[in-house]
Amino acid sequence: MKRLLALLLLIVVPFAGLAQTPPAEESTMVKIRKLDLYNQILPVLLTKEQLEKLLPAIERARSKAKEIERKEAAELAALNKELDEAIAKARDQGQVPKLEMVQKVEQLLWSIAIRRNATVNENTNAVVAVLEAELNEGQKRAAANSLRPKAFDPNVREEELTTSDKLRLFTRVILLDSMAYDILVALSRKR
Repeated sequence: MKRLLALLLLIVVPFAGLAQTPPAEESTMVKIRKLDLYNQILPVLLTKEQLEKLLPAIERARSKAKEIERKEAAELAALNKELDEAIAKARDQGQVPKLEMVQKVEQLLWSIAIRRNATVNENTNAVVAVLEAELNEGQKRAAANSLRPKAFDPNVREEELTTSDKLRLFTRVILLDSMAYDILVALSRKR
């Protein structure tokens, strides 16, 4: 059961903010995240022309992520009846969930995790390709050096990371954040 919980965390955390839209009334945490996004994006000094090329790539990435979430929701919904029955037996009869059920859930969660990771990598690659083509070297350095990689992976050897590696992190953590798109759109209108 601990493996199941760990697997669930592996799936939920990486995609947690990918396609969620904050409520109309912003919480303090949403405001803090927006401020952080501005703090990371503004120093890159993206031009209107660069934003016009970047936004469609991000839009496609968001669309792919939403499609994956719809597929996952359908797969998870198909499991609801069996889960409800297993929960009722555990609660009402003290019956430990059957190994087959636990394995079925684990297999589904692994499948979801693999699909999500593949989608995140594909989306990151597509957006990084636009950045590599459109940003000048100074902008690339600004984006690459805006984050501390150890904050995302304490075991990473920062001295071994290339600018391209750091640009991938910037893309995944900043540009593909669900709130970044609206910020980038607003910036494109002001420039």
